[in-house]
Amino acid sequence: MHDSPSAIHLMQMAYEHAAILYDLADSAYDAEEVKAFSEKLGHIPVIDPNSRRGDKVELAPAQKIR
Repeated sequence: MHDSPSAIHLMQMAYEHAAILYDLADSAYDAEEVKAFSEKLGHIPVIDPNSRRGDKVELAPAQKIR
């Protein structure tokens, strides 16, 4: 199983139980589906870019701090 479905499920469960502003994840969760679902919930996804898409793009400084 890819990590994306489990991440989406966990984000939905957390959304139902807590007020969340950010979804923080490592590069294994760098998928458009995960980012889109996070934004759909009104969260800000902070996901380390995965280099599998070519050149690795660094996070913005404020996102690195989070």
